[in-house]
Amino acid sequence: MTKKEIIWRSILHDTLENKKIEFTQKELASQFGFSLSTVFNALKALRQSGAIKVTGRHFIVRDAEKFMYFWATGRNLEKDIIYETRVNVAINEIKKRFPFSEGYANLIILKSDPYLASLGSVTPNVQTFADLWNVKEWYAKPFLDSLKNKMF
Repeated sequence: MTKKEIIWRSILHDTLENKKIEFTQKELASQFGFSLSTVFNALKALRQSGAIKVTGRHFIVRDAEKFMYFWATGRNLEKDIIYETRVNVAINEIKKRFPFSEGYANLIILKSDPYLASLGSVTPNVQTFADLWNVKEWYAKPFLDSLKNKMF
Protein backbone atom coordinates (compact mmCIF):
# COMPACT_ATOMS: atom_id res chain seq x y z
CA MET A 1 0.00 0.00 0.00
CA THR A 2 1.06 3.55 -0.53
CA LYS A 3 1.85 5.89 2.37
CA LYS A 4 -1.31 7.81 1.51
CA GLU A 5 -3.43 4.65 1.86
CA ILE A 6 -1.79 3.80 5.18
CA ILE A 7 -2.71 7.26 6.48
CA TRP A 8 -6.27 6.97 5.16
CA ARG A 9 -6.74 3.50 6.67
CA SER A 10 -5.55 4.72 10.06
CA ILE A 11 -7.88 7.72 10.07
CA LEU A 12 -10.86 5.66 8.92
CA HIS A 13 -10.14 2.90 11.41
CA ASP A 14 -9.94 5.36 14.30
CA THR A 15 -13.08 7.14 13.11
CA LEU A 16 -15.26 4.08 12.56
CA GLU A 17 -13.95 1.73 15.24
CA ASN A 18 -12.85 4.14 17.98
CA LYS A 19 -15.24 7.06 17.25
CA LYS A 20 -12.32 9.47 17.03
CA ILE A 21 -12.95 12.20 14.47
CA GLU A 22 -10.32 14.82 15.32
CA PHE A 23 -6.69 14.42 14.22
CA THR A 24 -3.53 16.45 13.68
CA GLN A 25 -1.16 16.11 10.78
CA LYS A 26 1.77 16.11 13.20
CA GLU A 27 0.26 13.19 15.14
CA LEU A 28 -0.10 11.12 11.96
CA ALA A 29 3.38 12.01 10.71
CA SER A 30 5.01 10.91 13.95
CA GLN A 31 2.83 7.78 14.23
CA PHE A 32 4.15 6.42 10.93
CA GLY A 33 7.47 8.23 10.63
CA PHE A 34 6.24 10.05 7.52
CA SER A 35 6.99 13.66 6.68
CA LEU A 36 4.40 16.35 7.35
CA SER A 37 4.29 17.04 3.61
CA THR A 38 3.33 13.39 2.96
CA VAL A 39 0.43 13.69 5.41
CA PHE A 40 -0.55 17.09 4.00
CA ASN A 41 -0.63 15.71 0.46
CA ALA A 42 -2.61 12.63 1.56
CA LEU A 43 -5.31 14.93 2.93
CA LYS A 44 -5.47 17.36 0.01
CA ALA A 45 -8.16 15.61 -2.06
CA LEU A 46 -10.15 14.75 1.06
CA ARG A 47 -10.26 18.45 2.00
CA GLN A 48 -11.40 19.36 -1.50
CA SER A 49 -14.17 16.74 -1.45
CA GLY A 50 -15.45 17.81 1.97
CA ALA A 51 -14.77 14.44 3.59
CA ILE A 52 -12.57 16.24 6.12
CA LYS A 53 -12.50 19.80 7.40
CA VAL A 54 -9.26 21.48 8.38
CA THR A 55 -9.57 23.88 11.31
CA GLY A 56 -6.56 25.58 12.83
CA ARG A 57 -4.24 22.96 14.28
CA HIS A 58 -6.30 19.89 13.51
CA PHE A 59 -8.75 18.38 11.05
CA ILE A 60 -12.09 16.67 11.55
CA VAL A 61 -13.60 13.78 9.62
CA ARG A 62 -16.92 15.18 8.40
CA ASP A 63 -18.11 12.32 6.20
CA ALA A 64 -16.56 8.92 6.93
CA GLU A 65 -18.65 7.18 4.28
CA LYS A 66 -17.51 9.57 1.55
CA PHE A 67 -13.95 9.16 2.82
CA MET A 68 -14.31 5.34 2.69
CA TYR A 69 -15.59 5.35 -0.88
CA PHE A 70 -12.87 7.79 -1.89
CA TRP A 71 -10.18 5.39 -0.67
CA ALA A 72 -11.92 2.29 -2.00
CA THR A 73 -12.21 3.80 -5.47
CA GLY A 74 -8.53 4.71 -5.58
CA ARG A 75 -7.29 1.42 -4.07
CA ASN A 76 -5.01 -0.58 -6.37
CA LEU A 77 -5.56 -4.08 -5.06
CA GLU A 78 -3.67 -5.84 -7.84
CA LYS A 79 -0.33 -4.29 -6.94
CA ASP A 80 -0.55 -5.89 -3.49
CA ILE A 81 -1.32 -9.43 -4.70
CA ILE A 82 1.64 -11.67 -3.93
CA TYR A 83 0.06 -15.03 -4.79
CA GLU A 84 -3.13 -16.36 -6.35
CA THR A 85 -4.39 -19.74 -7.51
CA ARG A 86 -7.52 -21.81 -8.00
CA VAL A 87 -8.48 -24.04 -5.08
CA ASN A 88 -11.03 -26.86 -5.36
CA VAL A 89 -10.85 -28.26 -1.83
CA ALA A 90 -12.62 -27.83 1.50
CA ILE A 91 -11.53 -25.13 3.91
CA ASN A 92 -9.58 -27.45 6.20
CA GLU A 93 -7.61 -28.72 3.25
CA ILE A 94 -6.81 -25.15 2.14
CA LYS A 95 -4.97 -24.63 5.42
CA LYS A 96 -2.69 -27.58 4.62
CA ARG A 97 -1.61 -26.63 1.13
CA PHE A 98 -1.70 -23.92 -1.51
CA PRO A 99 -0.32 -25.47 -4.72
CA PHE A 100 -0.71 -23.62 -7.97
CA SER A 101 -3.61 -24.84 -10.06
CA GLU A 102 -4.79 -23.86 -13.54
CA GLY A 103 -8.08 -22.01 -13.84
CA TYR A 104 -9.67 -18.90 -12.46
CA ALA A 105 -8.06 -17.88 -9.17
CA ASN A 106 -10.30 -18.08 -6.13
CA LEU A 107 -7.58 -17.77 -3.52
CA ILE A 108 -5.73 -14.46 -3.38
CA ILE A 109 -3.06 -13.53 -0.85
CA LEU A 110 -2.21 -9.86 -0.38
CA LYS A 111 1.04 -8.35 0.80
CA SER A 112 0.80 -6.84 4.27
CA ASP A 113 2.25 -3.45 5.10
CA PRO A 114 4.32 -2.92 8.26
CA TYR A 115 1.57 -0.91 9.98
CA LEU A 116 -1.35 -3.33 9.52
CA ALA A 117 -0.54 -5.42 12.61
CA SER A 118 -0.89 -2.33 14.82
CA LEU A 119 -4.63 -2.36 14.05
CA GLY A 120 -5.17 -5.84 15.51
CA SER A 121 -4.81 -9.50 14.64
CA VAL A 122 -7.71 -9.41 12.17
CA THR A 123 -7.81 -7.18 9.11
CA PRO A 124 -9.81 -4.04 10.05
CA ASN A 125 -13.20 -3.49 8.41
CA VAL A 126 -11.99 -0.42 6.53
CA GLN A 127 -9.21 -2.45 4.89
CA THR A 128 -11.59 -5.28 4.03
CA PHE A 129 -14.07 -2.81 2.53
CA ALA A 130 -11.47 -1.10 0.34
CA ASP A 131 -10.13 -4.47 -0.83
CA LEU A 132 -13.55 -6.01 -1.51
CA TRP A 133 -14.59 -2.88 -3.41
CA ASN A 134 -11.86 -3.78 -5.90
CA VAL A 135 -12.79 -7.45 -6.32
CA LYS A 136 -14.39 -7.91 -9.74
CA GLU A 137 -16.39 -11.05 -9.01
CA TRP A 138 -20.14 -10.87 -8.41
CA TYR A 139 -19.92 -12.47 -4.99
CA ALA A 140 -18.03 -9.50 -3.53
CA LYS A 141 -21.18 -7.34 -3.62
CA PRO A 142 -23.17 -9.13 -0.88
CA PHE A 143 -20.13 -9.04 1.40
CA LEU A 144 -19.66 -5.32 0.69
CA ASP A 145 -23.31 -4.58 1.43
CA SER A 146 -23.15 -6.44 4.73
CA LEU A 147 -19.91 -4.76 5.73
CA LYS A 148 -21.28 -1.33 4.80
CA ASN A 149 -24.31 -1.93 7.04
CA LYS A 150 -22.02 -2.92 9.88
CA MET A 151 -19.68 0.08 9.44
CA PHE A 152 -22.15 2.90 8.77
